[in-house]
Amino acid sequence: SARQGPENRNCEVTDVLRWRNMIFAGCLLLCPALLLCSCGTVGGWLHGRFDDGGSRTDAVLEQLLEAAEGGDSGGVAELFSKRALDEADGFDQQVSGLFVFFQGTVESWESTGRIGFSSTEEGEKEQKTASFYDITTSESDYVFVLIYCSENTADPDSVGLYALRVVSKEKEDDYLEDVEDMEIPGICIPESAP
Repeated sequence: SARQGPENRNCEVTDVLRWRNMIFAGCLLLCPALLLCSCGTVGGWLHGRFDDGGSRTDAVLEQLLEAAEGGDSGGVAELFSKRALDEADGFDQQVSGLFVFFQGTVESWESTGRIGFSSTEEGEKEQKTASFYDITTSESDYVFVLIYCSENTADPDSVGLYALRVVSKEKEDDYLEDVEDMEIPGICIPESAP
């Protein structure tokens, strides 16, 4: 039988170390990815850019802006889910407050980001998106945050707009909070709060 020389043993040790390092590097990359995926399936807001195609919340925003410009309270209300309307405290007064606060004709709007929430529990799915928009009117600049439920198999009455927060662009740092804290049913205009 042939004896292994020191060079062959060094190659074997080097190969073992290389494999060990590759496995370690793979674990470093894979573990955070698995943790992020598990957050989405257990439930929780996924911070950063989240893309639901944008078309659904963009369309809701356009309908909302049209209704707000026209003073159409029924048009605003029909965008909200049944659950939001049931849970909102004084929804009619909230809509009136929106009409007073939001002034001018819309000149432009821009999506500035989305944060998504996805949950699967006991076979039931829920998906929500918090969408952030900069709105420019002939009178002022605003930030709108829409929290929209696109799917809830356990509670279909939750599907639709759940929360709308409207702030002046210049006050966004004062009044925009974590999404969890802005998830208040109906329309919230913190600058108008007593």
